[in-house]
Amino acid sequence: MPKEKIKKTVLFLQLKVLQIQKGGLPVLWLKLNTLLNRLIKKLLVPIYHLAVFLKIDWADAYGFVGIKLALRYFRFSLQSVNGDGFGGTTANRAIAYLKRAIAIKPELSFPQYSLTQFLCRLLFSMRKADESLKMMYRITELQSKIIKARQLDKLDIEFIPRVFAVGSIGVYSFLDAYIKAGILGLRSPKRPILLVDWECTVNNPCYLNYWRRYVTVISDPLTIAYLHPLERYLTNTISDYISFYDDVLLNNVAIGVANRRWEAEGRPPILTLSTEDYERGWNCLKSLGMPEGAWFVSLHVREPGWRDDGSASQAFRNCDIKTYFSAIKTIVDAGGWVVRIGDPISMTPLPSMENVIDLAHSDAKSDWMDVFCCAQCRFQIGSSSGMWPISLAFGVPLIMTNMLPTILAYNFFSQDLFIPRLCWSIKENRYLSFRELLTPPFTTVFRQYSYDSMGLRIEENSAEDINEVVKEMLARLDSKSFEYTEENELLQERFRSLGDDCGPLHGNKGVGINARIGNDFLYKKKHLLEDCIMEERMNV
Repeated sequence: MPKEKIKKTVLFLQLKVLQIQKGGLPVLWLKLNTLLNRLIKKLLVPIYHLAVFLKIDWADAYGFVGIKLALRYFRFSLQSVNGDGFGGTTANRAIAYLKRAIAIKPELSFPQYSLTQFLCRLLFSMRKADESLKMMYRITELQSKIIKARQLDKLDIEFIPRVFAVGSIGVYSFLDAYIKAGILGLRSPKRPILLVDWECTVNNPCYLNYWRRYVTVISDPLTIAYLHPLERYLTNTISDYISFYDDVLLNNVAIGVANRRWEAEGRPPILTLSTEDYERGWNCLKSLGMPEGAWFVSLHVREPGWRDDGSASQAFRNCDIKTYFSAIKTIVDAGGWVVRIGDPISMTPLPSMENVIDLAHSDAKSDWMDVFCCAQCRFQIGSSSGMWPISLAFGVPLIMTNMLPTILAYNFFSQDLFIPRLCWSIKENRYLSFRELLTPPFTTVFRQYSYDSMGLRIEENSAEDINEVVKEMLARLDSKSFEYTEENELLQERFRSLGDDCGPLHGNKGVGINARIGNDFLYKKKHLLEDCIMEERMNV
């Protein structure tokens, strides 16, 4: 056994022992029970497969085999574009088995069992968003009936998935929408609870602390053991869908609905930087050479190697940091600084540049410094990766570059700017129109293999595209009298009308595009507005 694996195993066992010491016999019993269940499941594996083969109505068997097939489909699809693909037999079998498991035993639809999550993601990956949404409606209604029947609704609490604390930090955007929806009266105002074992590696402890104002975080193992049975029934699947009073929405659509209402009511940012983080953050920047009174822009650009698992499944989100150098120079020439944030593992070190701090490769990098930079920058330049939701939560303007999937366009505020990636159809020898990019399935594709399967080549924003949208943001912030031309507004309105038309296709009429697409980018690509395309075709 490799030394690293031995080290991890020893550390794992030590943590378990410490948990038992702290929680006593109840925690010991819980862990023994968990271990016993896992052993039993392993022994049952061949029996599960046999039961499915014989078509015996055993819900657990169909659920187990369905999840295994789903995992096989996802693994295979991420590694090869010539595999099952959309409509593959493996995915269809998995869907059929998961549906049958839920039909036999409805309680298996609860988040605790993951069947619903796998089922909806399978339907989603196969471009069956409507069916996925309908399934969530049925499951939400079923869960509500069971909760009321057992009087659990009287507790006025619900649990949120642990992924918000231990997964990618970008999922906090869904928590943001969920909390706002409660404040706005769009959902039942139940107290959210997050169960996080103290042994878990939290993605950003500082950022989690900011959300404790709205979320009760429990890490005591004994308390978690007591609450675990309730978690089965009362977990809200906000990492996939968010339930409102009279609606069930895709999480990205829910973000758009909540943010649009939030801005319309003139509400302040949902998070405010603490005095302590404010002071130590500015002191840190001063120690890195930034003079007092200076302003800065945060830069976060995703590069290959960050949670790609060697499959390149997220390749469409990666960018070339060198295409941002012109924009960096523009900011510096305007009198500002640039602070590059991110992880030191995947990100290429920046060359020495005037008024630029590469925090990702600095000894000063920390969880709280990342939060500070997102909250205190004049604006953030982001890509389709996790740091931009932090700036939005603190009310900081955002430039979203290389945006894909395009459903993200519905997430932002009116102060924000974005420029999407374009998609070239290899088969049709043309770029997809803006309407096509804003229409399912293109707008909701989250895997590289999906774009490959549809015969699409993803195009990065050019250095000029990025530089021009940065100039636009600087002009907006520097001049109170800044105005767009009549032609600018006309093109913008035509683009927004596409967003309004396509919004209901994602399951809600109240979602629209609040932010502006980059002015220069839209002008250069105005031929991709559908009415322009139609006019050109008619003139040929």
